Amino acid sequence: MASITVTTEPGSQPPVNRLTLHASDGCIFTSLTVTRIQDGSQTLIRRQPTLGTSDALSYDYEPRYGVAASYHISGSEKQADTGASSDVNMSSDLVTLTPDSGWLIHPGNPAKSMPLPLGRLTGLTGMGRGMNATRHDVLGATLPVYTITGPRFGLQFTLELRTRTLDEESMLWALLDDQIPVLINWLDTDAQRLNMKPMYLQIGDAQADRFAQMLYPTQSANTPDARREWKLPCVQVQSPAISQQAVGWTYADLFAEQPTYLAVQATYATYADLQAHNKKDGS
Repeated sequence: MASITVTTEPGSQPPVNRLTLHASDGCIFTSLTVTRIQDGSQTLIRRQPTLGTSDALSYDYEPRYGVAASYHISGSEKQADTGASSDVNMSSDLVTLTPDSGWLIHPGNPAKSMPLPLGRLTGLTGMGRGMNATRHDVLGATLPVYTITGPRFGLQFTLELRTRTLDEESMLWALLDDQIPVLINWLDTDAQRLNMKPMYLQIGDAQADRFAQMLYPTQSANTPDARREWKLPCVQVQSPAISQQAVGWTYADLFAEQPTYLAVQATYATYADLQAHNKKDGS
């Protein structure tokens, strides 16, 4: 009988739930769909397991912190010797991912994610929701008419952050560089205190204010020359439809596996598939 085991790794960078899937004895998976069940909703995890194996791994970097979740797998498996197929319909035990701080999660490349320890978040300003309506000025009338085409838009606000080292500054620039929406995943206690939920954010023009570096010519722990005060204009958006990069998949691995550019083209349909290590044959 197939099985699924979920291991929480709150100390990972970033925190993650690791899913280990085992096929029945003598079987390999031929199709698999894994969903996260949390907060009363069921969501596909971003990177689905690799097929054609009896043991598969998946990593979920996007569950809400401090809230119990389970994972459901469905699909099919077949006997390696006879080719006989059977269905797979089971769920994991409940697990709760509880890291020490919130995170800004890059959904496509989790290695670019950035922690939000105490003191890094300094403000949430300009909080609001724009209206989704069109104004019509009627000829000869003193009052306009509005056509309402839907509910108000999601949240818009300025996220104010502080970085304290040049490494943290570089980390934030790396997170923002490709302009893919990021997930702000609060600790559940902070989410309740701020009345905010985890959400995906499109971040606009980033601004970083520096302390006067010429006034602090020496490097020491007591000088603020490397500190930055960031203002990041944010718009709440839907989860981006992008693939998640494979864990441990690097260009060095690619060079070892694919000797020529033509081989790369023959193996991967798109650059996004290359980054996620999703081959055309599903292996």
